[in-house]
Amino acid sequence: WIADKWDWNKTHPVLRLSLKDVNFEQLGLEKALFKRVEELSRRMDIPVTQETARDQFRELIQALGAKRKVVVLVDEYDAPIVHYLGKDLAQAQENRDLLRGFYTVLKELDALLELVFLTGVSKFSKVGIFSGLNNLEDISMAPQYAEMLGYTQAELETNFADEIEHTARSLNLSREDLLAKIQHWYNGYRFHPRAETVYNPVSINLFFRRQEFGNYWFATGTPTFLVNLLRERGVYDVGVQHVNASGFDSFEL
Repeated sequence: WIADKWDWNKTHPVLRLSLKDVNFEQLGLEKALFKRVEELSRRMDIPVTQETARDQFRELIQALGAKRKVVVLVDEYDAPIVHYLGKDLAQAQENRDLLRGFYTVLKELDALLELVFLTGVSKFSKVGIFSGLNNLEDISMAPQYAEMLGYTQAELETNFADEIEHTARSLNLSREDLLAKIQHWYNGYRFHPRAETVYNPVSINLFFRRQEFGNYWFATGTPTFLVNLLRERGVYDVGVQHVNASGFDSFEL
């Protein structure tokens, strides 16, 4: 679909950083970030000489952006904070303050950046980590992107037609009964009140591979910090809660 809608000769240097695997637990966040930015610079054959992770990050973007604007992709932007929620609040706050300074580089060097895209599991948006980045747009629950992170009903039935037919035979179910059961198990996500619900991709792919129902996503992506907080506060009855979008805004760790 996008083949004729983009100039494929137009390229940008890409900095890809995942904070989940920077080993901040053993090394401490500053040293872990320093080592990771150093690795990125070596891979891109650009020497960096600064003595802090933040200054190295700035130096790397400035060098890359001298010729072409830079794309920055950050996954698990909040991992060094979320990891300590419900366990060590002081460490979570220390890491938040360090990350605030690290990410401020993106604001300072805005003119050198083509695109910045950050993903994480929490919502420390304008207040906290990104208080200095007033040019970020939170698209977590924007209607234009509500179907981006899951399979719609039409996509499931069209793109997995062969798998549906094969699995229905394997489980001795009619196509309609199988689809109803798949919907019951895996169609639990809606990213905007007016948007269509979507299926969890990890669960759908594993279900068709194994041809048996299971809590695949929860097993691979358990929100440990949430479980810790619920236990700490003695909350064991977690029935259906109706919360609007503003209920997800987080201002305090």
